[in-house]
Formats: sequence, C-alpha cells, structure tokens
Amino acid sequence: MHPSFKKDREISEVYLSIYLSIYLSIYLSKLFCSYLSIYLSIYLSMSFYVYLFIYLFIYLSLSLSFSIYLSHFVSFIYIYFDLSLILPLFLPSYLNISRSIYRSLYLYIYLSIYLYLSIYLSIYLSIYLSTKVKREILKGMFLPFVSIEYVPV
Repeated sequence: MHPSFKKDREISEVYLSIYLSIYLSIYLSKLFCSYLSIYLSIYLSMSFYVYLFIYLFIYLSLSLSFSIYLSHFVSFIYIYFDLSLILPLFLPSYLNISRSIYRSLYLYIYLSIYLYLSIYLSIYLSIYLSTKVKREILKGMFLPFVSIEYVPV
C-alpha cells in the first residue's frame, strides 16, 4: 500500500468519525428533547392550572425545537463541507460534488421533517394528556360532595 494512500485513508476515517459523532449527538439531543417534552406534558398536566402550563409548555417546546433547528442548519453547513472533504477519497471526481450535495440535503430534509413531527406530537400529547387528567381531577374534586343514599339491610 502506498504511504500517501494510507495517510489519506486515516484522514478520511477521522473525518468520518467526526461526522458520525455529530450526527449521533444531534439525533440523541432530539430524542432527549422528545422524551423531555412527553415527560413535561405528563408532569405539568397533573397540576390544577392546566391551561397556563399548556401555554408554557408549548412555548418551551417551540423554543427547544427552534434551537435544535438552528443546530441542524449549522450542522447542515458543516456536513456539506465535511462530505466534500470525505467523498473525494472514496468516489471518482465527477461524482463528488453531486453526491455530497444530495446526501447532505437528504439528511437535512430528514432531520427537519423529524423535527416538525416531534413538535406537533409533543403539542398534541400535552393538550390531550392535560384535558384527560383535568377531567380526572375534576371528578376527584367533586367526589366527596356526591350524596350516598343509605340503603337499610
């Protein structure tokens, strides 16, 4: 094996590991925010001031998702340049630019769709769970005032 090819291969492995670590960190942060939003919707809907917490939760989830969206945009730019550095080592030169653009655009579109779905799912779950739990709370509040008829044995 030629020494320059071995060096290029080591560099490409480093770039590939950087790319995979960035992608995994973004994916794990999105999973964490999705689970956090579901947990917050369950926790906040247990309180009595449900609508106030719904608005607060929607604001919180939108701000979290907006920050993740910005990180996706930055990672899209980084992934584009990263792939333009990685792919010349594996592909012929005439396939380099088109594949890197398509792959980075595909990844960006996938992450954006997942982001919007997680936003809508978290909002829907928070509203659904809060109305369901609010009904149970109201039933429990009025339960002691229900008159029980005495039936002689």
